[in-house]
Amino acid sequence: MAQESTPATRGIGTLPLLIERIEHTRRLLTAWQRAGKYLQNPTRQLASRAEEKDLTMRWSGINQHLEGYPRFVAQPGRPGYRVAALARLEISALMFKNMGPDQRADLTRDWETGRRVLLLHRKGLLQRFKALRRASGWRRGVRAIRSTLNDHPGWVVASVAVTGLISVLVYWLFLTH
Repeated sequence: MAQESTPATRGIGTLPLLIERIEHTRRLLTAWQRAGKYLQNPTRQLASRAEEKDLTMRWSGINQHLEGYPRFVAQPGRPGYRVAALARLEISALMFKNMGPDQRADLTRDWETGRRVLLLHRKGLLQRFKALRRASGWRRGVRAIRSTLNDHPGWVVASVAVTGLISVLVYWLFLTH
């Protein structure tokens, strides 16, 4: 899912797009791991107002970096969804403190699963980066075209249809009269 699913591989057909995704993943993973200070241990309590503010900043960081991220993680039914939902809600420290032990344990498991998926995705992206850097210019071009065809099938079909229509009109106007 983290390396081969359609959402995970969409939009990374060229070297600049791949580098952009690697950087986006790095920022999200950093925010995710920083929130782990509070989420990886289900029995951890917030000890001070400073920690409450810090937790709020961690939620905000995750939420910020989830914007525009592929939907293979942190979506309903996917790893990291509980963490992402709480980050989007920007729950207060009081709400976090009032979570029951089962809720905190579920949140911890979801945080860890989301973390593992992000790490696997990053690993796959780095492997693609190395392979793409070694590839010839011709091979990179073919990959970019294939990626565009796969990522935007509607645009491809529309382009072919418009090209066909123009060809028919040109034929009809110039060759039949």
